[in-house]
Amino acid sequence: MKKVLPLLFGMFICMMPIAQSVEPQVVVHDPWIRWLPGERPNSAAYMTLESKSCGDLVLRAVTSVKVKTVEMHTMDNVDGKMTMRKVKEIRIKPGTQMELKPGGLHLMIFGLPDSFKVGDKIDLTLKFADGTFKTIYAVAKAPQE
Repeated sequence: MKKVLPLLFGMFICMMPIAQSVEPQVVVHDPWIRWLPGERPNSAAYMTLESKSCGDLVLRAVTSVKVKTVEMHTMDNVDGKMTMRKVKEIRIKPGTQMELKPGGLHLMIFGLPDSFKVGDKIDLTLKFADGTFKTIYAVAKAPQE
């Protein structure tokens, strides 16, 4: 019994951070949305996601209160032609970074506000497979910035 008690206590201590964690173990770097002149209802968002998790971090959905829909997309070269397709998830290996960038993985933003302009911020709530979520704010930038 004397040997079992310290073992159980150690297991309890190791599980405490997991039980208390409500945010995913991710750092989001430089989130931005491409702004284009004219009233365009759709655009794309980019950022770098850095995993601080011990296991795979799986992004399953992205939502926003300011836009109609957000979808995860990637670009593929099919027969020498770049095509865009929707993806169900974005998987980030432990201790690595995943760059969402033009010509690769990115977030498609549908239904931007009519008044959307450079400098505006749009909320994006990243929802992960483990039930955690993180809300970030992506700033509108012109493509050359």
